[in-house]
Amino acid sequence: MEVKTWKLFTAFLCCIGFLLALSRAQQKDPAVPLRKAVKFGGFFVLNCTSSSSNSSCDIQERSSQKYDYRDAGPNWKAFTFIVVYWSLRASCVVTCNNEPRSWETIVTVYQPPEKIELYPVPEMEVGKLYNLTCQVFGVAPIRNLTVTLLKGEEQLLVKTFENYAHPEAGTVVVNHSIIAQKDDYSKTVTCQTSLDLRPRGPLLKNTSYSISLWTFDAIAGALEVMTLELQKPSPGQNWAYNLICHIIRVDPCLSLVVTFFKGSKRLGTPSFTNCTWVEIENYTVTLPVTLHPEDHGQNAYCHVAVHFGLHEPVYRTKSSEVSLKTAESYLAIVVAVTAVAALLICVLVVFLIFVIRLWIHQ
Repeated sequence: MEVKTWKLFTAFLCCIGFLLALSRAQQKDPAVPLRKAVKFGGFFVLNCTSSSSNSSCDIQERSSQKYDYRDAGPNWKAFTFIVVYWSLRASCVVTCNNEPRSWETIVTVYQPPEKIELYPVPEMEVGKLYNLTCQVFGVAPIRNLTVTLLKGEEQLLVKTFENYAHPEAGTVVVNHSIIAQKDDYSKTVTCQTSLDLRPRGPLLKNTSYSISLWTFDAIAGALEVMTLELQKPSPGQNWAYNLICHIIRVDPCLSLVVTFFKGSKRLGTPSFTNCTWVEIENYTVTLPVTLHPEDHGQNAYCHVAVHFGLHEPVYRTKSSEVSLKTAESYLAIVVAVTAVAALLICVLVVFLIFVIRLWIHQ
């Protein structure tokens, strides 16, 4: 039992000795350099400290660029660099009793994107291939950059640049092809960037302005059915009617214009909510009209102009015609004829009286 305890104690002492030797070796010449992330144009301070209280220790720096400021104490020196280069390596060299000790710091110089530009996309025909392009300007280091293209909440592409070797700021262009879908209409596309400098620096995220997608279906049918009806809104001896144009199953469109005609005469173009581009819809458009006796027997119809895209020809069609016949029309004609006859008789009587009086005075 005592022999086993002695062996454990000896092993413990050996471990302590090994750790102390390793620690001393690392202080003398660390195998892994320190790493920091500093924004381009910012400040980096290299702190060099002697572990000895002996003020005769020599403290120097060795760097890939000249330091701009220096401050010193009894057993330390601080070297300040203004980071105007895209790479910086700086070492502290401390020599005490002719035993030099050094450690190096590697500075990652970064710069957030100066601008993120998402190229505009033309109006897209459903089923065809189109290209999305995102350009990121003035970002460093590019190897730490991730670019993500989004359509709504859907991730279209995630692009990384781990193999990019140059440390300086540059421009990257990311392309992605999509096939236009009918439900892409009005969806937004954005380009997001992530500059990940963790754990020695920040995580910087930026987003471009969004663009909207506009789609059209070139082979979509315009209208399935379009009908016109003549409706009397209230009973009684009046000539007020409604012309009602029913448009059945309109495919998504940019705008819809409905115009009512009586023969070749334009009656009016009512305003209403235009097409939404979201889904196939039905529309009912109403135009109040007041008929006159001479309107009896005339034909009315509604004319439709449909815009399916900004660069597409306008689709035009019209409904079947409706004859303007009402119960009041016949009575109106009789009344009108009677009134005209009575007016003619009155004119004739007045004319005869005038002629007779003129003849008497002769």
